[in-house]
Amino acid sequence: MTTIAVRKTVSQITLWLSVIGLALAVIWVGVGMSSSVATVRPFAVVPRAPYMVAPTPLQDDLRGVSPITTLTVAHPAAVPIRCIIVNGTAVSLRQNGRLVARRFMPKGRELTLHELTVLVNEPEWMRETAQGHFVLGAALVVEKRHFVASSPKTRTVDLLSRPGVFLDITERATAAFEGVTVRSIGGPRRWAGALAPRPFVLFDGAVMVTVSRCTFVNLGWDWTHSYGVSWFDGAHGTFTNSVVRGNFIGLYTQRTHGLTISNNLVTSSRLYGIDPHTFSSSIVIRNNVVMGNAAHGIVLARHVTHSVVEGNRVEGNGESGIVLYDHSSRNIVTTNRVFGNRGDGLEFLIHSTLNVVTGNVLLSNQIAVNAVQSVQQAAVRQNIVDHNQRAVQGIALDTEANHIGSGQEGFRVVPPAGWSWLLSKVLGPLWGVAVVVTVFVRRRILRRLSSKRTGNPRMTYRELLVAAERNEELRHPIGPVRFVPFSGPAHDTHDESD
Repeated sequence: MTTIAVRKTVSQITLWLSVIGLALAVIWVGVGMSSSVATVRPFAVVPRAPYMVAPTPLQDDLRGVSPITTLTVAHPAAVPIRCIIVNGTAVSLRQNGRLVARRFMPKGRELTLHELTVLVNEPEWMRETAQGHFVLGAALVVEKRHFVASSPKTRTVDLLSRPGVFLDITERATAAFEGVTVRSIGGPRRWAGALAPRPFVLFDGAVMVTVSRCTFVNLGWDWTHSYGVSWFDGAHGTFTNSVVRGNFIGLYTQRTHGLTISNNLVTSSRLYGIDPHTFSSSIVIRNNVVMGNAAHGIVLARHVTHSVVEGNRVEGNGESGIVLYDHSSRNIVTTNRVFGNRGDGLEFLIHSTLNVVTGNVLLSNQIAVNAVQSVQQAAVRQNIVDHNQRAVQGIALDTEANHIGSGQEGFRVVPPAGWSWLLSKVLGPLWGVAVVVTVFVRRRILRRLSSKRTGNPRMTYRELLVAAERNEELRHPIGPVRFVPFSGPAHDTHDESD
């Protein structure tokens, strides 16, 4: 085989190696990133009002102004704003910001609504309509006292739907609710919107509260500290075996640590079902049914950490099932059944990383697992994904560690089942070999062939041609060589006519 033929063969071989390397790269990227993408059905979301910086509800009541007062604009109240404040043994009655009466009670005994109603003796402020049934037309604030509302002494607490009415356990108080129904009454039959004031329940400050076998109905609106049943600024305790229905936000926390929410039904909220928020930690949300809420079922938002979401049934919510949002990291989300939500099953949004996600069942949602700026999770394994519009988006879902059902359509998981070993053990090394051969070996072979043809191992054939055009002296094994410019064919002295 001539040198030119060898060069041609080597060029063809290296060309095919280049093509193979490129094909392997395409397969690597294509399989590693995704396969086919199915479009997801759009859906309407609940409008969110902008956050308003405003005084707390108690501050408004102490000033006698409307609950919609902001830090810059004070709105006068259209009706009298009444507030009952229990501070240790003293009971103060305030109306429109002024003290109108003060009562005193013995030390040491637990505070009950029956005892307080008798002491206040103001039917427009609070009254007992039947044994164990109470109506509050004023805010009730309990400080530095142990408050008890338990059946049969207390069966229902009706909060009149008028400005300034709420129940607040605060300032080193403790409270126990058992077998009680707390609800708003007297308001519009239809939902009047997020900015229409409604009564609410608030646990605020370093208080410990236990709630068991209770029902909370139609409480809260979209204003500071007023969301439904809320824990703020260190409040802690347990909330178990209860029903929460029709609140603005079912259960809400902010800067709360060490709260357990378990074995409850949270449904028909106007926004979220369960919403630990803003630097809350060590929240345990376990074995609840969270269904039929207008937006997300369970949402951990804004630096909620070291919390557990376990064994919940999150079903049929208007947006996503479980959401971890805005640096909500190092949480455990395990053994939840998340299905039939209009939005995604499980979402990680805005740097919500290093969470452990195991043993969840994600069925019939929009996207089973969706991550936005939150790719790095501690573990995503042993989850069951099936019949979602997409299985995954924005994060790799290891198909050997998770079960992807045969009914899963649309966006195929990353990488497809059985490809993990092929990607890491076969395609990767082959791609590397192809790149090395293409870049380095081809040039070395061609240089060696050129040196055999030209006799100069240091110069390629093209370099020799350039040197010849410049009439340069070249190094050759038999000695220095100088190309003589070619000036055309020599004249033959033979005469054809001879």
